[in-house]
Amino acid sequence: MKLANSLQKHPYISQWLKFNSDLKLEVKTGKVELGQKLTTSLAMIAAEELDLNINQVVVNFANTNESPDEQFTVGSNSIEESGLAIQQVSAFTRKYFLDLASKRLNLNIEDLYVKNGVVMSFNSPSEINYWNLAKGKSLYIKIDEIPKTKEPSNYNIVGKNSKDLLIKKIVKGKLIFVQDLDFKDMLYGAIFRPSGYKSQLTQTNIEKAKLLSGIVELKIDGNFIGVVAETERQAFKAIELIRANSSWSKNKININSKNIYTKLKSNKNQSYYVKDGSAINNPIDLNDYNLKHSIQSTYLRPYQMHASIGPSAAVAKYENGKYFVWTNSQGIYPLKIALSEAIGTPKNNIKIYHIPGPGSYGHNGADDAAFDACLLARKVEGKHVKVQWKREDENLWEPYGPAMRMELSATLEKDGKIKNWSHQTYSDAHSARPRFKEGHSNLLASWDLKKPLPPLPKQKMFGFHGGVHRNADPIYNIPNKTIIKTTVDDLPLRVSALRTLGAYANVFAIESFMDELAYCSNQDPISFRLKHLDNKRARSVIEKAAEISNWNYKTDYNGSGKGIGFAQYKNIKCFAAVIVDLEVDDFGNIKLKEATIVADAGKIIDPKGLISQLEGGFIQSASWTMLEEVKFDENEIYSTDWDKYPILSFKDIPKIETFLIDRPYELSLGSGEATQGPTAGAIGNAIFNAIGVRAKKIPFTIENIREAAADN
Repeated sequence: MKLANSLQKHPYISQWLKFNSDLKLEVKTGKVELGQKLTTSLAMIAAEELDLNINQVVVNFANTNESPDEQFTVGSNSIEESGLAIQQVSAFTRKYFLDLASKRLNLNIEDLYVKNGVVMSFNSPSEINYWNLAKGKSLYIKIDEIPKTKEPSNYNIVGKNSKDLLIKKIVKGKLIFVQDLDFKDMLYGAIFRPSGYKSQLTQTNIEKAKLLSGIVELKIDGNFIGVVAETERQAFKAIELIRANSSWSKNKININSKNIYTKLKSNKNQSYYVKDGSAINNPIDLNDYNLKHSIQSTYLRPYQMHASIGPSAAVAKYENGKYFVWTNSQGIYPLKIALSEAIGTPKNNIKIYHIPGPGSYGHNGADDAAFDACLLARKVEGKHVKVQWKREDENLWEPYGPAMRMELSATLEKDGKIKNWSHQTYSDAHSARPRFKEGHSNLLASWDLKKPLPPLPKQKMFGFHGGVHRNADPIYNIPNKTIIKTTVDDLPLRVSALRTLGAYANVFAIESFMDELAYCSNQDPISFRLKHLDNKRARSVIEKAAEISNWNYKTDYNGSGKGIGFAQYKNIKCFAAVIVDLEVDDFGNIKLKEATIVADAGKIIDPKGLISQLEGGFIQSASWTMLEEVKFDENEIYSTDWDKYPILSFKDIPKIETFLIDRPYELSLGSGEATQGPTAGAIGNAIFNAIGVRAKKIPFTIENIREAAADN
């Protein structure tokens, strides 16, 4: 084992731990709490290695002045990155304090042990706690060796169920979300957005809005129009009045939600080979290659939203040339330098505090709302300005998850094993998060200013399981694989990172195709998968799922069906198998009845937290798979509210049984995105098992199921 990457970048105790005067340990992290129970897991890790009671540990929300810079909270990396760093720094600190106590108490270090942060002796009544040892000392001590961490057999906290440290506040309504922030001098901002991405303001009249009561400031800068008022209601009223007295040019596009899949293939694009999970940055000409084998299928995924229950919000204050920002951004340090470029101020003039918000698991409107707040705050110096987007703002302007087209083909041997395999994914880029590039910005309002900043060039992400090609390279043992990512230009909608990036659709396609191949060779879907798997951990997950779900595969197409989906996220993180039981009625309505999840995430930190992650991922994926699609035509986007963009409701959630395979002597594996792809595959495969119709176009609405039935 080596030092955690985050610890190599921030190698001092004081950058991670602080022993406060209230006898609490403050743990610092650059990762942010998104509702994934991260702060509880990190507290458990620190408490375990330092022999503390978990109630003695506080994990504060990240900010850019005091927290280590761990970039984005993405990719199911938090436990592997921040968790490992905190484990190592805590183990190092425990040893440091034991050495210090040995000298202070004049006792051999072998005679000492720690309980609840108190260093005690086996042979003497002498004792001293961490806080007394830390008093008057600088903990700016470099960790220059790999510390010895606890043996899992000695764990008292890690691997045991723990209450969410935030749950009491959440249940009592006392946890402050970014939407709840309320400062004594706070004003309220609202933004008048264009009617479309490339629309230009042709006429506006703000005079009537200026006359409304409570209006403090009205800002026009190119296509950007913002209002600051004494109340939120006054701000929105002013925006509506401006809207009624303004007009925009319209720029039609030649793409709509029905022809997007054709455009994904026909638009200007560039293809690259993917080998061992990484794309090779050497463009290829597809005309030179025959990628079609005897069995072929195409799978489709639409544009989809984060659809955060609470629309984006942020608070900013400008004072003495400095900006203070409160946001639920998933990358407060990258946002800091992005704001610096967009505002035109040195990055040291910006301090960002992370405040929890509605779960996004991707790049939603949070960063844009933060920039909106900054633009308005500098017009009313010394005042906090809160910007709260409306539902329509969120649905129209957040970056979506890209539409995707997956073309798969294969040839089977006579013994039913796969001989050849090809997988090509067509998609837009999967990340346009705010980052620094001089003269550019990915913050929404920066494109509307009189002196606009163009967006950053799109990231093609050639790295290991990046963007478009994430999980496109199957984990199965297939001798002749051709994996290609094709990045497509000139697509109509704003896109960026949505949970799992390309993995959700790629795994859906792979797992659906594996079932098709099993069917073509008259094999049980689970037996077929196991025939193509040597990985013992992968096999164990699938076998356990089959056992728990009482797998008994029949093909009588009686309206009830069972299906499996499996993947290892990025082929290196959590293994997850999902088995779904469902019913499809004569009209094409789908009812999820039961779901079984089995996962291997290596060493488990917090079993309840891990189960919540896996089941939450299942629910979100089921919603994507059955309901969610951004509808648009050449003029506008129609998915402006919950009626036009429905999500899964409580009554639609099936009974879920989750089983964890704990491997305490293995590294913890990221699990936050493990079940999304397998869930889509399992639902699609269960539909086929129920009615003999292969659903290849997400979402599985009545319309799409009927279309699939007609194609069959």
